[in-house]
Amino acid sequence: VFLLFGALMASAALIATRLPIPVVVPVEPFFVSIQRLARDRLWMGFLGAVVLAGVGYAMVDNFLLIHLKAQGAGESLFGLMIAAQGLSEIPVFFFSGALIRRLMPRGVLMMAFLVYALRALLYSVLPDPTWAVGVHMLHGLSFSAMLVAGVIYVSRIAPPGLNASAQSAFGVAFMAVGRAVGALLGAQLYDSIGAVSMFRVAGA
Repeated sequence: VFLLFGALMASAALIATRLPIPVVVPVEPFFVSIQRLARDRLWMGFLGAVVLAGVGYAMVDNFLLIHLKAQGAGESLFGLMIAAQGLSEIPVFFFSGALIRRLMPRGVLMMAFLVYALRALLYSVLPDPTWAVGVHMLHGLSFSAMLVAGVIYVSRIAPPGLNASAQSAFGVAFMAVGRAVGALLGAQLYDSIGAVSMFRVAGA
C-alpha cells in the first residue's frame, strides 16, 4: 500500500510539472495581514465557527475507527467507509454552484455545520459498525460543502487586498488549529468518558 501510494504521488508530481505557472500578485507579509483581519469582527466570528467545526471533526475523524475496531469491525469495513466518504464528495462538488446560488455561502455553511453535528450524533448510536458506511455518506454534505462555501464566503468578506491571506487563515483555522485542539481534547474525552459520549460532545 505504501509503495502504491508513493507511485501515485510521484505520478501526480510529474503531472504537476505540466501545469501552467500562475501569475503571482505581490501581497503583504502574512502576519501583517492577520493583524488587519483580527480587527474585523465578522471575520473573527467566521474563524471561530470554523475552529469549532475543526475541533468536532477531529474528534470524530481521529477516534471513530478505534471505536469501531473495539466493536469488532475489520479493515474491509474501513475501506468501504473511505470509499463512501470519497464518493459522497463527487455530487457535492459537481452541484456546488447550484447549491451556493440557492442557499448562499452562509446558508451552505450552516447546513454543513448541522450535518457535521448530525454525523457525530449518529456515530454515537450505531447499532452495528457496518452502519458507519451509511453515515459516512454524509461526509460530502459536511466536509466538502463547508470547504466550497468557506472559500467563497472568505472571498466575499475578506478586506480588500487580503483574500490570499484570508484563504490561508481559513485553512489554518480548520485544518491546523481546530484539528489539533480536537485531537488533544478527543483523546482526553475518549479516555475519561468513552467514545459514545465523546461523539455527542463533538456533535454539540
